[in-house]
Amino acid sequence: MILTLCQKGRPINYQALGSIDVPALNKVVTPERFWEIMVSTSEGAMREVLPGSSYQAGKLVDSIFVIIDLQNFR
Repeated sequence: MILTLCQKGRPINYQALGSIDVPALNKVVTPERFWEIMVSTSEGAMREVLPGSSYQAGKLVDSIFVIIDLQNFR
């Protein structure tokens, strides 16, 4: 989820992985597939979010600041 921009104008992507019920998730998807989805989502953000961020900033924005919250992650 893109919330806002950092001081350098990069979009901030906040991932709250600690809120995931891992045992329940593992019943419906393999860990490998979960990480494939995470990578695919990140790659999509690069394609879809960065052009809009560059337009909004009036300069090239070529990276995303990622925060991964692991609080309560098991």
